[in-house]
Amino acid sequence: MLSIKIDGKEYQEKKGQTILQVCNKHGVYIPTLCNHPDLPPIAHCGVCVVKINGNNFVLSCSHKIAAGMEIETGTPEIKAKALDALQNFSDVTMMPKTPEIEELYTYLKPARKVNMTPQKLTSISFDPGLCIQCDRCTRACSDIQAMDAIQEDTHQIIDFDCIQCGQCANVCPTNAIYETPAIPKVIQALAKGYIMIMQFAPSVRVTMGEMFGDEPGTICTGKIIAASRMMGFRYVFDIAYGADITVLEEGAELVHKIQNNEKLPMFTSCCPSWVNFVERKHPELIPQLSTAKSPHMMSAAAIKTVFADVNNIDPSKIFLVSMMPCTAKKDEIIRTPLQGQVDAVITAREFGQMIKTFDIDWSTLDSDHTAAFDKMMGESSGGGNIFGVSGGVMESTMRYVSEKLTGQTLVSPPDFRQISEEMRSAEVQIGDRTFKIGICGGIAAAKDLLESGEFDDYDFIEVMACPRGCISGGGHPKLPIKRIPERAKALYNIDGKKGEMNKLSALKNEEAAECYRILEEKNADLKNHIFHTHFSPQVAK
Repeated sequence: MLSIKIDGKEYQEKKGQTILQVCNKHGVYIPTLCNHPDLPPIAHCGVCVVKINGNNFVLSCSHKIAAGMEIETGTPEIKAKALDALQNFSDVTMMPKTPEIEELYTYLKPARKVNMTPQKLTSISFDPGLCIQCDRCTRACSDIQAMDAIQEDTHQIIDFDCIQCGQCANVCPTNAIYETPAIPKVIQALAKGYIMIMQFAPSVRVTMGEMFGDEPGTICTGKIIAASRMMGFRYVFDIAYGADITVLEEGAELVHKIQNNEKLPMFTSCCPSWVNFVERKHPELIPQLSTAKSPHMMSAAAIKTVFADVNNIDPSKIFLVSMMPCTAKKDEIIRTPLQGQVDAVITAREFGQMIKTFDIDWSTLDSDHTAAFDKMMGESSGGGNIFGVSGGVMESTMRYVSEKLTGQTLVSPPDFRQISEEMRSAEVQIGDRTFKIGICGGIAAAKDLLESGEFDDYDFIEVMACPRGCISGGGHPKLPIKRIPERAKALYNIDGKKGEMNKLSALKNEEAAECYRILEEKNADLKNHIFHTHFSPQVAK
């Protein structure tokens, strides 16, 4: 242990920590700008300056403690130096109205011009007037995602290189980078008399409460349903239902490929950012992508085909909204094979904004026990709910494959071996065959696997572009990575409760089974038509 002093107070601390880490631990405030707990420090802005041993100024985010070090943090001299760094570093035309920045800018209103251009992509938008050039976005894109799709000098998004995952938006302190909004379109539809249908993803039910002060991992399914109905949505359905259909189709596809000695591995395709990456950077892998639609597109197809038919509803009168953890889903719904099935995608953050716009009191909404999904598209298995976690699609599909081939459900998860920080591998014995499966929890892990050439050794590989899966998607309330496991734990708690009801596997979803029965009666080929899609190489314009 090292003996140090902070503002005259003595502490004992472990070697290897930065001054900023130690000060944060003991509640000593140091202003920061470019620093973020989920990104490696780069000592770029100079705002976190402190004084050590009476005469040296250092940056606390990168300078490590040493024995006998005396640290000063709040003197007028240090504050003046931090303010000078802020004035020289930032380039803002107006004070951003976020708590993180207001803390730094209450006394400073720069009036210099910003030489950057606004952008509006399908999923992501950029407002240069709010950009303070902290470089968090470029570092998230390059250091975390390994995509390098944001230019370092102008912070312009390189459209073709951007997979629209939204991880840049998750770390932006001023909301200069944000999801391209769909709220106006949804509110207009609510006013026009459409039959409004809301469906929401598994991970959203354990993150929405964070918008209103709840702890991460708080399950708030019923509150989301209640809020949706108060806004004017006539029906509310569960995308975990669609996840079960994805498992049924994807699992059957995997079994077919194996039994017919077709080329493996098969890759999951429910992450649109991953699909964008394959179509743009590795089109040779397109034949190995599962053709099963993603969960919200599955349930959308069922809603506008089966649900509409059974209830004598003209599909053109339906306005279907998907509430997602993912910014890239906004891009997915305009893909040529999928257009017209989902009418709008809003992120979890956007729905939280809508709750506030409609002046709905979150604290008084119905609990999970008094609000329920509507029938026909509201039932789900445990496997459908863990789609929100990295590895959840794989585990759910293996449960199906086991039941299909042996009649037995895999009760315990596969015993994964950690290959790297975000890459796991396992061998699963099902009947007389051993399946080698892999999980890439982040696009960077997928890139590493593809570049290694070792992916050919696998039977089935799950890829989610966002680290740790959909629970850290670019459309969720912003949360440090270290707290993401609380969200994952909540989804596995739902899975456990479903297991107690003997509903671990998608094959146990009775509403999904009824949907298949109706489709079979209508047209035996209709199922393949509405539940599968195709992919094509994308070329830079």
